[in-house]
Amino acid sequence: MNPISAFWLSKRQAKARALIRGSTVLDIGSRTEKLRENEITLDIDKTVRPDICASAEALPLRDGSFDYIVMLEVIEHLDDQQLHSALKECKRVAHKAIFSTPNCDSVIWDKVVWPLWSHTVGREWIGAHKQFFGKASLAQLLENEHDMQIMERNYSHWNLLVLVSTRAGAS
Repeated sequence: MNPISAFWLSKRQAKARALIRGSTVLDIGSRTEKLRENEITLDIDKTVRPDICASAEALPLRDGSFDYIVMLEVIEHLDDQQLHSALKECKRVAHKAIFSTPNCDSVIWDKVVWPLWSHTVGREWIGAHKQFFGKASLAQLLENEHDMQIMERNYSHWNLLVLVSTRAGAS
């Protein structure tokens, strides 16, 4: 990972880490950067050596087996079908979830950072984003389409990070 990506990932991880108040964490798509020492990692790429090599669309785990699922910078890489399947699996497996994604409401992100990034050090990400979220569209997806409850929001010019209860009305 290039140093710029590593820096911003560490910022998102710190924000997510501050929200976790449970003991069992499944980090989906964490690659090689662990959020917590005792978490379980899951990735579709076996070369990054996850604890579990599987797709977020079909988690090989029991219902309610985790306090938290964390997906930092993952949901924007899933097409519609993959995204809806993954979110259903999150609801099935965990009580709460933390999602982060680039903030496409931000003019700075959309018109300056992403174009520069994707044509320089972030070239490998061109075409990798299949979804683009702003505050309203992320809330629509999680609350209205998947019956999750947003409990905490942390928005910046670059990033949207939310903590949700995966059980409707639960906290």
